[in-house]
Amino acid sequence: MASSTSENDRPKSGFPLKGGVQLLRALTPSQHAACCAVEDSAFTTEAHRATHEKLAYRISTPSAPSFGFFVPLQQGDSRYEFLTANIEKSRLDTLTTNVRRDDEDDGPVPYVLIAHLVSTMGTAPVVEDKDMAFPQNWRDMGADDTSELGHQKGGRTVCLHSLAVIPEVQGAGVGTAAVREYMREMSDGEVGDRVALLCQPELIGFYKKLGFEEKGESKAEFAGGNWTNMVAGIPKAENAPEVTQ
Repeated sequence: MASSTSENDRPKSGFPLKGGVQLLRALTPSQHAACCAVEDSAFTTEAHRATHEKLAYRISTPSAPSFGFFVPLQQGDSRYEFLTANIEKSRLDTLTTNVRRDDEDDGPVPYVLIAHLVSTMGTAPVVEDKDMAFPQNWRDMGADDTSELGHQKGGRTVCLHSLAVIPEVQGAGVGTAAVREYMREMSDGEVGDRVALLCQPELIGFYKKLGFEEKGESKAEFAGGNWTNMVAGIPKAENAPEVTQ
């Protein structure tokens, strides 16, 4: 369930990714509807999608490292015409949220969520079925947070459950750019020791190009199995590669 697409498997969309600002920001519960829209449209196989409740759990859980990849929805930005011409208005409204840039003093401005990377922390060196699950009582006040299911506060493995890119911009390098920014964030924040994910065999090459190593067939039975373990070490901040736009 790690990736909705390989950049090489999709026709070029014409989306001008490098035409302006891109932001990687931590996801918040207020962006749940946008995340659901991204997830549902990105994964063509329904069984590979996170349910809306599971997404709510993951982006609402403190210390779970989930991020959105945003571009501004502002006239004058090179992406504005593309987004407004290629995404139906009500859907674009759902994907649009207010995000504050570090260099802006006038408060949050509208940004479009074009991809997300939804994660939890785990204790095993690879993603297991228990990492893919979540405690059913997570919404209860005072719910026990010692469950073995889902996010583990003391874990050192970042379990990347979902790299999802909206179909309208697939094939333009969005997934690659988002993962690179995400890995930089993991390094800068010293979040854990490694990022682990599950992918289908046809996406192994995509992740290898981004520094992940194949770690054999996964024992996870999520969505019928047939997953491959992929793992990338998180470098110390001073050794992390520069991110280029």
